[in-house]
Amino acid sequence: MEPTQPQTIPQPTQSSPRGLMPVGELFKKSFEMYKKQFWVFAELACINLLVFLALIPVVGILGILFFAAHRNITAGLLLLCVFLAAVAVVIAVAWWARTAVLYVIKDRDSNPTAKAMLKKSWPMLGSYSWVYVLVALALLVGFVVFIIPGIIFMVWFVFAGYVFLWEGKKGTQALMASKELVKGYWWAIFGRLLLIMLIACIISLLQLLGTLINLFVTIPFTAVYLYCIYADLKRLKG
Repeated sequence: MEPTQPQTIPQPTQSSPRGLMPVGELFKKSFEMYKKQFWVFAELACINLLVFLALIPVVGILGILFFAAHRNITAGLLLLCVFLAAVAVVIAVAWWARTAVLYVIKDRDSNPTAKAMLKKSWPMLGSYSWVYVLVALALLVGFVVFIIPGIIFMVWFVFAGYVFLWEGKKGTQALMASKELVKGYWWAIFGRLLLIMLIACIISLLQLLGTLINLFVTIPFTAVYLYCIYADLKRLKG
């Protein structure tokens, strides 16, 4: 299925016509948008959490069986495949929910529900995932060659998923459009990304509580935060 037709990007602010909105205003705008859709974001986070919790007894049972069959190579390989499949399901669900979060942001004016956004994002998962496969490959090359190119690529392509969902550009077109948006604002974008990443890392130090905070707050808030930067860049670039 083709992505939806390109849409006009709502302007998050008009207070900074010559540059990106200040960081304080960015956080304020992001929090307002996050707060309005909190319960939808929470539902999607609960789906992630429940699937992850369901994996725990599966891993326990597989561990017991693997220990019992440690001398049977065939059984051991089979159990390993089942374990990897279970992990893949958790990752796939998390990725699907993450895509749905972006659709919540996109359709925020139409009272979105978690179920509707999951349904709407499902046909887009293939093309959307391909965009991030390309981003991952670019980052891998950048970090293998040297760390600095990897960081440069990370900032260039951070909005590739937003370009795909909001503008309908696929594959490398989404990456190049993201790079074009960042052009002239690399350091400003880098600073804003570094700030939100540091906040997420600090929260992660809280262990279990930090994991829950990241799941219910940091992940959806960061998606909104990046959207606000993306929309601001679209405003600046016309």
